[in-house]
Amino acid sequence: MKIQGLRGTRDFYPSLMRELNYIFKIWRVVSERFGYEEFDGPMIEPALLYKKSGAEIPEQMYRFKDKSDEELAVRPELTPTLARMVTAKQKEFVKPIKWYSISRSLRYEAPQSGRLREFFQYNVDCLGTDSMKSDAEVIAVGINVLLELKCNKEDFYIRISNRKPH
Repeated sequence: MKIQGLRGTRDFYPSLMRELNYIFKIWRVVSERFGYEEFDGPMIEPALLYKKSGAEIPEQMYRFKDKSDEELAVRPELTPTLARMVTAKQKEFVKPIKWYSISRSLRYEAPQSGRLREFFQYNVDCLGTDSMKSDAEVIAVGINVLLELKCNKEDFYIRISNRKPH
């Protein structure tokens, strides 16, 4: 009997792991150069944590009930975990909180070119400040990552938007 991997996931053979680790190393080096610290959270959280994650994410979560009948979810993104973690110990942290993560997540969505159900997501978060300098710094981290990956100015551009009404 031959068992195949699940649709929307992939195997990471050593050659692909080398490439992935090269990218992860650049993400880590650049983030830490700017003073960000790496964090992570559990792969399984209470499903309720993702209730406010936008319309599509709760619909795309892998959910199950554990033996105590609690509804759990496999992590579809890390931002709600970040919020939970910071809220739990916010008085202990010096602001701004500068964290980054390289998280593995799962969403039940239609696999398409360049987007699978299982994916890695790189986040850079600066919390506890409303300084525009912090926003600019997060953008600078992204630019530096692309430059370290040998991209040049013809390979990417930056768009900035604002959700606040003018």
